Amino acid sequence: MVTLDLFLTPEEKCSYLPDRVSRSLFIDPCAALNPHMYEHLMAAGFRRSGSQVYTTRCDNCSACIPLRLPVSLFKPDRSQRRTFRLNHDLDVHRVDEITDEHLQLYRKYMASRHQDSPMAYYGLDECRQFMLADWCETQLLEFRLGHDLLAIAATDRLPNCLSAVYTYFDQDNARRALGVHAILSQIELARQLQLDWLYLGFWIPGCAKMNYKPNYLPLQLRIDGEWRFFAAKSAIQMLST
Repeated sequence: MVTLDLFLTPEEKCSYLPDRVSRSLFIDPCAALNPHMYEHLMAAGFRRSGSQVYTTRCDNCSACIPLRLPVSLFKPDRSQRRTFRLNHDLDVHRVDEITDEHLQLYRKYMASRHQDSPMAYYGLDECRQFMLADWCETQLLEFRLGHDLLAIAATDRLPNCLSAVYTYFDQDNARRALGVHAILSQIELARQLQLDWLYLGFWIPGCAKMNYKPNYLPLQLRIDGEWRFFAAKSAIQMLST
């Protein structure tokens, strides 16, 4: 048994639901974490940003719902199969270091999608601190068309699962639906590695930025401290009402 100290942040404006405030519960940043511990923490609803592991703990709000996919059961729908075929010409490479080329694509992505965020101005060291953790193995999936870098999916490799950390892509190739293709590729990688789960972080009903997450079925949502299985999108949509 390992005992971990937890720290609760003060209230601040919610980044996802503008009419609400948020609080986070952080694992002690001095704790000696490892992939096995982090996998157990994710199963309990935690997630990492850089080396900081946290979950939401908001007063009078439980909108943030952890989500994971049982990869052996996943069945792509027609649109997802079309996206996979459309991107058959892309090569996928796994690397473990963020490069200047990655940073240039990141900045281009942030300028088009999140230009008001302080993260839009990250340098190389800040990107590394955001996407990587020294106690966790993170693979950067590069999606290339010839020599051209089109997308990056930072993915944690854990004993029995993968965890999607952050994905960014070239907005000039919107027709390729590169964000969708990245998730499909992470699912396929988890299958090849014979892992059980792909974690996709939090899903927030009512947040347009996260509408894509329930599109990968079947899935599990962690509600009231328990993982619940959902095989149909109609059942998930009921949670938004």
